[in-house]
Amino acid sequence: MHKNIKRNLLYIVPVFLFLYSVLVLKIKKITFDFSGLTWISDNKTFFDLFSYYKAQVIIFSAILAVGILIYDYVKGDIKFKFDYKKYLVFFIFAFFLILSFLFSDYKEIAMIGMFDRYEGFMVNISYI
Repeated sequence: MHKNIKRNLLYIVPVFLFLYSVLVLKIKKITFDFSGLTWISDNKTFFDLFSYYKAQVIIFSAILAVGILIYDYVKGDIKFKFDYKKYLVFFIFAFFLILSFLFSDYKEIAMIGMFDRYEGFMVNISYI
């Protein structure tokens, strides 16, 4: 029983990091070159107070959670019973995310997102 409690506590760490992401407030200076876009100002420097570091915490939480799952799977502590029907919506969403990234004219924005809204490919995959 002690082993299960210890493992369950390990899974709580990424969840708390994910929940902590809403509390992250730190200013970040961002530089984008929007010279080819007509719908935004020519200003190349923006300041972000919330979104950038929140996205970084979410991505780190997802990587940590996947790492813990892989570690437990390799150790033999958990076994996956994969039923693709339950996860079909996630696969479809991931497929269209990949297509969106691959066919985007602005790869950097597609990957990390835009200033004031850092929900690009990496964050959306982390949500899955």
